Amino acid sequence: MLGGMSVVSRRRDLLKRSLVVGVLALLATLVPSAALAHDQLVSTDPADGSTVPMAPDHVTLTFSETPVALGTEVRVTSPDGTVVSTGAPVIDGTSVVQAVTGDLPAGPYTVAWQITSSDGHATSGDFSFMAADASGTPTSSPTSEPSPTSEPTTAGSEEPTAAVTTPAEATSPNPSPSPSDDGLILVDDTPGAPAGLLVGIFAVLLGGGALTLYLVRRRNR
Repeated sequence: MLGGMSVVSRRRDLLKRSLVVGVLALLATLVPSAALAHDQLVSTDPADGSTVPMAPDHVTLTFSETPVALGTEVRVTSPDGTVVSTGAPVIDGTSVVQAVTGDLPAGPYTVAWQITSSDGHATSGDFSFMAADASGTPTSSPTSEPSPTSEPTTAGSEEPTAAVTTPAEATSPNPSPSPSDDGLILVDDTPGAPAGLLVGIFAVLLGGGALTLYLVRRRNR
C-alpha cells in the first residue's frame, strides 16, 4: 500500500517538473520571436560613417518592415548643432524620407531616428555621416558696382550774385537849386548836399537881400 502511494507521488513530481520545463522552454522561444518582430534598420542614405561631397537635401532610412507614421521622427543636426531637418518624415514603403534645409556647412552630421514598428513597438537609433563641402550657401558673393561720382560744378554754372550797394552809392547827386515863384532860390537841405554849395547859396541870398534893401531905400528917398 505504501509502495503504491510512493509511486504516485513520484509521478506527480515528475509531471510538475515537466510542466515547469515546458513553460520555460516556451518563454525562451517567444521572447526572441517578439524581439525579431520589431522593424530593423536595414540601410541609410547617406550610409553610416560615409563621406559625401556636400550635405544632401534629404536623408533616407530603410527598414525591414513598413513602419507606422504615428510616432516616427527623424532629426538631423548640422556640425554647428543646428537642427536642419524640416517637416514631418514621409514613409514610402519600408523607407522613411526626411527633408533637410537651411545653411549646410561642411563637417559631421548626426541623424537621430525613432519609428513605430509594424508590431506597435518603438524602435530608435542614430547614425552619422561627413559632408566634405558646404551647401545651401552661394559660392561667391556678387561684386558691387561702383557708385557714380558726381561731376564738379563749373564756375560758369553758378548764378551771379547781386551786387550790394551802399547807402552812399544809392543816393543820387544833389540837384542844383531852382528858383521859386517868389524869385528866391530854394536850397536843397538834404543831408547829402556839399558844404561849399550851401555856403554859396547863403552868400547869394545875403547879397540879394542887401540889394533889395538898397533899392527900397533909394525909391523911398
